[in-house]
Amino acid sequence: MLLNYPKKRPFKANGSADGSLTIRLGLGRDPEALFQSLFGQYLTSHRLMHIETTRQGAALELTYRVRLLSVAGLTTLVSELNRTDGVQSVDLRID
Repeated sequence: MLLNYPKKRPFKANGSADGSLTIRLGLGRDPEALFQSLFGQYLTSHRLMHIETTRQGAALELTYRVRLLSVAGLTTLVSELNRTDGVQSVDLRID
């Protein structure tokens, strides 16, 4: 029997993972101030890669390259970001 395992495993030995985090945020909000605490709690690193206006200029879509502290907190991070005032949607993708 031949088993094909992916060459790159999404989760590291220490339980962390790399991914892409996209957040849609209403205009007039400061993303750094809004997300600083949550990013510090759930991520070991983050880097803003892309900003785009959406909804006819009424919102910003921010895409970050992230390294998660632990995959155990994935759903909690997304839930807490989604409950943040002004956040319209959250998309987290693990590489």
